[in-house]
Amino acid sequence: MRIYMFPGQGSQAKGMGKSVFEHFPVQCDSAAKLLGYDIVDLCLNDNNNQLNQTYYTQPALYFVSALTFLSVDDKPDCLLGHSLGLYAALFAAGVFSLEKGLEVVLKRAELMAEANNGSMMAVIGDDLTQFEDELIKLEFYDIDIANYNSDNQIVLSGSQTRLTELQPFLEELAYKVILLPVSGAFHSRYMKPASAAFLDYLSKKTFNDFQLPVISSINGEVLTMSHLIEELAYQLILPVRWRHVVSYLKKKWQTIEFQEIGPGSVLSTLNKQIN
Repeated sequence: MRIYMFPGQGSQAKGMGKSVFEHFPVQCDSAAKLLGYDIVDLCLNDNNNQLNQTYYTQPALYFVSALTFLSVDDKPDCLLGHSLGLYAALFAAGVFSLEKGLEVVLKRAELMAEANNGSMMAVIGDDLTQFEDELIKLEFYDIDIANYNSDNQIVLSGSQTRLTELQPFLEELAYKVILLPVSGAFHSRYMKPASAAFLDYLSKKTFNDFQLPVISSINGEVLTMSHLIEELAYQLILPVRWRHVVSYLKKKWQTIEFQEIGPGSVLSTLNKQIN
């Protein structure tokens, strides 16, 4: 079983896409016209320090991951994406064209960039499989777990004030904590307005049937057309359960090969930390 997995926000880096852009000049020109800026220049040079800004990060990552998929000769048995990576997976599955996917991702990026009411914090430790108990003990009920990335890494979402208050308590418990440079509390209850607006936007769109199975990083199930719009909208408020999904897939198939498609190796590193 070969699974192609596509990375999410956090995998971006200046210079990404260098190996693929020259092979797709028409697509690069079309993307620039749609976005209103030169996406190739953004990825390769980032002269205005915009690549780490959500509004620019998400279209850039989607575009580079999608072109990378087009550059790969072998095809997978199924597809999996980490948060934003779901959109590259849907493109690879034929659910929408490269340009239509870019339009949808741009709208998602706009809504998430507007949600500037919070922040996120990565927590790293020996075993975080029961970390919910720590939050309860410390009485930080207003902090949500946004990403269950591996046995050793999770990401929290909440107000920046509360995350800053939580940080010294976690450090006393020997956890390593890193405040992330994001403007919103993504994958949490605080994204409900953005999720509702995105659902309204998506309800006016039409999509193609799946040509390859795509696995949800929320529950590990194969996505269907009947629940696709809800998956995309509610993904903004629900946690990414990467650890659970990868563990489930490893148990389901004895022989399984994960291949990361897109910039960086974040997901490959996480997979090594699971089980």
